[in-house]
Amino acid sequence: MNKIVKNVFSKFSSKEKISTDKNMLMFQISELKKDKILYTLESLTVSMLALLLFIGAPSVFPEIINPYLPSSLKIMQALVAVPVAVSVLVLITNLFRWIKIMKFQKALSSKK
Repeated sequence: MNKIVKNVFSKFSSKEKISTDKNMLMFQISELKKDKILYTLESLTVSMLALLLFIGAPSVFPEIINPYLPSSLKIMQALVAVPVAVSVLVLITNLFRWIKIMKFQKALSSKK
């Protein structure tokens, strides 16, 4: 029980230690790969929703978002800026996950 609690709390520590257990390393690698896929999918979903809003918002809300008024420009810019920011954030976090995966795979290969 104590070992399980230590493993759970070690995930949340500021300095991640490479586990010596082969099964734990394989589990961490698979979880990081799943996280990469999940966050990439979420980023694509945000981008698609923003694209739909960018295309459809002027026809659905013509009083609020009139493409011919300069006041609507900020709304349209936000519809472009938010998915770009989310995509950049996901790209950076996935890069860090990839680096962790490489470290874990190197530790796993040294254990063999």
